[in-house]
Amino acid sequence: MGIGKITEFNVRSGNWNSYVERVEMYFKVNSIKEELWLPTLIAAMGDEAYELLSNLKSPVKPSEKTFSTVTKLMKDHLQPKPSLKIFVHTHAGASAVYYSNGCHYFDGRF
Repeated sequence: MGIGKITEFNVRSGNWNSYVERVEMYFKVNSIKEELWLPTLIAAMGDEAYELLSNLKSPVKPSEKTFSTVTKLMKDHLQPKPSLKIFVHTHAGASAVYYSNGCHYFDGRF
């Protein structure tokens, strides 16, 4: 009997990075061979997560890819890197630069 269990991934509220880390730890403590990682992930992830994965990989079946490719694809979709937008405001020769992440720079001449 294995140690622990892999639950279904909740697409709406789950953290994909945490889920994959837990799955990898499950594989490690249960000595799961690497060639079984992807089939095990697909079998455990749940219907909603598998449907999302299938849509992202269409027309290729997820089972035709690698564990690494599939987990990266889901990560990129579910937890994309935030984009950094820059807004520059100029008034009377002075400039203020505002970044979408909350940082800003002001040259002190306003």
